[in-house]
Amino acid sequence: FSGLVPVQLGKYSIVMPENTGLWVQYFKNPQYGAVLGRLASCIFQAYPQAMMIDVGANVGDTTAIVKSAVDVPIVCIEGDPAVLPLLRQNIGAMTEVTACQHFLGEKTETVEAIVQKEGWDSTIVPVKSGEHANTKTMALIALDEVWAKLRLSKPCKLLKVDVEGFDLKVLRGASSLLRSDQPAILFEWNHEN
Repeated sequence: FSGLVPVQLGKYSIVMPENTGLWVQYFKNPQYGAVLGRLASCIFQAYPQAMMIDVGANVGDTTAIVKSAVDVPIVCIEGDPAVLPLLRQNIGAMTEVTACQHFLGEKTETVEAIVQKEGWDSTIVPVKSGEHANTKTMALIALDEVWAKLRLSKPCKLLKVDVEGFDLKVLRGASSLLRSDQPAILFEWNHEN
């Protein structure tokens, strides 16, 4: 990243790459994303022994918003290896927050894809093998499988998914989690992707 910009989100000061537009959103509108904190407060008042999963955690901005509103355990899942160090740095001061690196999909499989916006808002676009010059072989894993490997004792009552057009595939890969824990779901509907 060319440079980092400090951004105050509730109780936490995190850093964001200056070459992205996200920090600008928070400066222009300090309430950007605040609805997630209010939603989390309501959910975890009803389910104080539960936790949250933040899929597409990016640099941890939504995690900071939620942790500022309510002290709840959070598992952050981010696929982009370029963003993961910033995520880990930003959540370092937060209690009961962990990060793992996975690109999620509808099922655990290997796909041929091109990755747009790599290094920030990575967008996976599946393609046929050999269809594009920049094709990569990517390992996807179902959220149900990640959840089973983590072996966490608390139920997930809030699931945030923001993965640049792969959101419904991620949700289809979480059918067991959705059935057993019945979390509230906040996901992005990205028209572009």
